[in-house]
Amino acid sequence: GTSEASISFGGDEVLSYYSDINSLERRLKSTVADTIDFSLHDGIRRLENYLQNTGISLPSEIFSSEYPCVINREAIEQIESDLDSAILSERSEGEIAIANSTVKIMKPARKAISKFIEIDMWLGIGKWAVENRCSLPEFSISEPGIWMKDGRHILLDCVPEPVTYGIGEVSPREDRDRIALLSGANSGGKTTLLETLGSVILLAHSGLPVPASHACVGLLDELHILAKVSGTQSAGALERTLKKLAEVLVSNNRKVILADELEAITEPGSASLILGGLLSASSENKDTNVLLVTHIGTAISEVMGGHVRIDGIEAQGLDENMDLIVDRTPKRNHIARSTPELIVRRLAARSTGLTSEIFSDLLKRF
Repeated sequence: GTSEASISFGGDEVLSYYSDINSLERRLKSTVADTIDFSLHDGIRRLENYLQNTGISLPSEIFSSEYPCVINREAIEQIESDLDSAILSERSEGEIAIANSTVKIMKPARKAISKFIEIDMWLGIGKWAVENRCSLPEFSISEPGIWMKDGRHILLDCVPEPVTYGIGEVSPREDRDRIALLSGANSGGKTTLLETLGSVILLAHSGLPVPASHACVGLLDELHILAKVSGTQSAGALERTLKKLAEVLVSNNRKVILADELEAITEPGSASLILGGLLSASSENKDTNVLLVTHIGTAISEVMGGHVRIDGIEAQGLDENMDLIVDRTPKRNHIARSTPELIVRRLAARSTGLTSEIFSDLLKRF
């Protein structure tokens, strides 16, 4: 509710107030006293209702009851400060309550999230294995080595041809040699076969399915993949390479070594002597299995007295699209030719102008 006050002045009365301003003040005070008192009590009542559930007491001196009415700013500021504190306290208590309830579910929530991640991982592995027709490998604890049936290189940009191949005691009888040399056509898939064997070994040791219809993998301490040497070799590169290779070959750790054209580290004549000697030294180490891709297999075999298996990937020719016709599975105990003339023939057919003439003339030299 509201309270109103009105006052009227006569002309003589107004003139008298010019000489007695105090009389005017007393007249105004007496006229509005009840209205001010009502408004003050009504305001205090409303403010008390507003603060009812906050625990904040309203100071009695918040308003002066004398005319003119003055608000106690310090009291108002104290109420505002108390309200801010109450709001902050209420908020903190709510946050603490939420935190306390969250703590109770933290451990099971973490466990559930971990399980979901694990389930998602195995679902992903299963989907990948099905899409790539993978299988779980068989392990050999007693012998090192690697053998795969219908193994496939799954990172190629084409449909991979399955290859059955292996080395070491884990393999069938025809593949049990601990050391083998792999010869064959240029672009015939020798490096791809090395990479396929390496990926099968790594996936198997990771507890994952492998891209083969069946595989047997010996548990290894080490897997060494020696890539083809390219570019200019720094001074001392041959010495460092030979030292490292010798240390790997003669160590007692169970290992498989997959090496690609190591003869590139020096001239062919010396390379056959060096590689043949190193392989002969490691041939008595039953914990070492070596597959070496090489174009000097015959020379290495002579250094080793013929006591090494040489397999070959043979190219039969070119198809109508000038692609190599190759059986990607190596023939056992077969020295395959590099057949560079097939590559030159393909270049001659696919080139134009003077470039084609150069390759055509070169082809006549074979």
